[in-house]
Amino acid sequence: MKLKAGIAFGAAVVVWQLIFGFAGLYKNPALAWVFPAVAIVITAGVLFWALKQTAAEGKRYWGLVGTGMVIALIACVLIILGSLLYTGVLFPDYAELGLAQAAEKIEASGLPQDQQEMQMKFAEWLAGPVPQAVSGAVMTLLTSFVFSLIIAAIVKQK
Repeated sequence: MKLKAGIAFGAAVVVWQLIFGFAGLYKNPALAWVFPAVAIVITAGVLFWALKQTAAEGKRYWGLVGTGMVIALIACVLIILGSLLYTGVLFPDYAELGLAQAAEKIEASGLPQDQQEMQMKFAEWLAGPVPQAVSGAVMTLLTSFVFSLIIAAIVKQK
C-alpha cells in the first residue's frame, strides 16, 4: 500500500505540475497560489485514501502517521525528479519570471546597494532547479505530516 500510494501521490503532483506549466499558469503571478492549493488537495486525498485502508488493517495512530510519512517520502522522490525536469528542462523561464519579480521588490525596498546585491544573489541561488526541488519536497513532507496527524485521528481503529 505504501509504495502504491507514494507513487500515486508523486505522480499526481508531477502531472499537475506539468499541466500548470504547459497551460502557462506559472507566467501569471496572480495565479501562483493555484499550484500549491491543488497540490495540498492531492496530498489530503491520497493520504486519506491510503490511511483509511491502512487503518482497516489494524494500524494504530502513530503507525498511521508513520505510514503517511513513508508515503510522502516515496512521493518526494518523484516530486524532486519532476521539479528538476520542470525547472531545469521544460520551463527554464520559470526562474527568470520569479527573479524579475524579486528584483522589483528588492529595488523598491530602499536598502543600500550592497544589501540589494546580496539579496539578489540569494534569490538567484534559491531560484535554481535544485533548491526549488528541495523546497518542494520539504513542503510536501511538512504538509503530509500535518495531514497524517489529522487523518490518522479520524480513521484510526477504536
